[in-house]
Amino acid sequence: MDQEKRLDIKIYEASSCISELGAGINFWPRTWAILKAIGLEENLMRLLPQEPDDFPRKSISSLFR
Repeated sequence: MDQEKRLDIKIYEASSCISELGAGINFWPRTWAILKAIGLEENLMRLLPQEPDDFPRKSISSLFR
């Protein structure tokens, strides 16, 4: 994604292969702002179903309280 090679990006995965789990990746508002500021928004938006927002989501832990 970093076309200009300005970032040294390392992705670590515990699994020996990549497969669909139904898990999600969360972007905190500050994280999304940083990704936008360094110019990754356009590339990331091609991969996301919708732009990250500030609306609270229910976590699994809140369902069992």
